[in-house]
Amino acid sequence: MGLDALLNRMQGRESVTPVTPCYPAGVTAKPAPDKACTLVTPVTPQIINSEPANETPSQQEQADLARLVARVCRAYDCHDAEISQAIETALADYCDALTCYTDLAKQAGMTLNDDRRMCFECAELSGSYCMAARRGEIKGADRRYEPMPYQPKRCDKFNAR
Repeated sequence: MGLDALLNRMQGRESVTPVTPCYPAGVTAKPAPDKACTLVTPVTPQIINSEPANETPSQQEQADLARLVARVCRAYDCHDAEISQAIETALADYCDALTCYTDLAKQAGMTLNDDRRMCFECAELSGSYCMAARRGEIKGADRRYEPMPYQPKRCDKFNAR
């Protein structure tokens, strides 16, 4: 059966299922608006947040989200430029990004209580170089050490920005 024959056969049917017509009354074929959400109906009641909608997240919450975004992006083999862009976008819409990246982390099988840090969060990172390594404070590290800024790791010389 060719594609045209299949399309004609599908269009000729009166219903998609025995109880659902192919073109139900009142349904239009238009795209959903950006940031679409479920409308309040008797079946889906409105959820009222007790927190104000314009409350900005703390610096710690922003750092946690940035770390989560970077870890999820690493799990999906993103490059550093893509990770930077994803972090910037996520911080612009904190609540939605937190929900989205938490779900993605769970789907990827990641643990959310990871104690490792990323070099982009460290005050010792200057450009692409680790200043603690330059000073010889990290045993076994070359003084020209250029860490991967979005790779989670444990470091004794981590110094939060």
